[in-house]
Amino acid sequence: MRLALTLFALALFVAPGSARAAGDSITLTTRDGQTVRGTLVDETARGFLVAVPGKSVLVEYGRVVRVERGTTLATHPSPASAKSERVDVGFGGGVVWGPTVDERSEHRLFVVGPVLVLPIEISGDRLGLRITPTLSGGFVGPAVWRRAVELDVDVQLRVHLSRRYAIGLGGFVGGALSTSGVTGVRGMSGYGAAGPTLTPLDLRLGASRRHEVQLALSLAIDFGHGRSGVEALRPALTYAYHF
Repeated sequence: MRLALTLFALALFVAPGSARAAGDSITLTTRDGQTVRGTLVDETARGFLVAVPGKSVLVEYGRVVRVERGTTLATHPSPASAKSERVDVGFGGGVVWGPTVDERSEHRLFVVGPVLVLPIEISGDRLGLRITPTLSGGFVGPAVWRRAVELDVDVQLRVHLSRRYAIGLGGFVGGALSTSGVTGVRGMSGYGAAGPTLTPLDLRLGASRRHEVQLALSLAIDFGHGRSGVEALRPALTYAYHF
C-alpha cells in the first residue's frame, strides 16, 4: 500500500513537468505571413496541434518559420526547424530590353520584347537556390528589324534580407533563334548565350507575399553561327505570382 501511494505521488509530481511543453502557450509564424497563437496540445508527426478559441488547428512543420513558446523564442531543436526548407513555384511575365551585338552588322542593335518566367526556389530562412526557365521573344534592330526567340535557364543564389526583399547572383545559359530580317530572304539562324546574372531588386507584395516584382540584369556572351561578343548589361522587369 505504501509503495502504491509513493508511486501515485511520484506520478503526480512528474506528470505536470513532463507534459508542461504540451500545455504551454505558443506563437507560430508561417511562411505566408500568418500568425497562430494558442495553447500547444501536441507535436504530432505532421505538425503542431494548437488549441485556439473555439477549435484546434494543425499547423504543418513545413509552413512554420518561427516558433515562440510563452514569451521566449524556442531555443531547442524542433521538428519545425528541421523542416524549415520550402519550395516556391511561380509563373509570370514582363519585358526585356537593351543593346546587343552582331558581328555581321556595323550598326548598334537593340532588342525589346516580352518574357515569360517560371521561377522555382528552394529556400530556408535566409538563403535560397532559384532556378528560372525563361522564354523571351522580341524584335532586334533598328538597322534591319528581325524577330528572335530565346530560351534560357538562370540559376541564382538568393539572399533574403527581409520577409519582402531579396537579392540574387548567379548565371544563365541558353540559346536563341532569329530571322534574317532581309525582305525576300527566309530562314532562321541560331546561336548560344551564357553569362552572369544579378538581381538587385526582388520585392514580395501582398499579405501572403505571393506577388513578386523583380528587376534582373544579365550580361550575355553570344557564340555560334557567325555571332560572338559580349553584350551590354540587359535589364528585365518581371512580375510573378507564387502558388
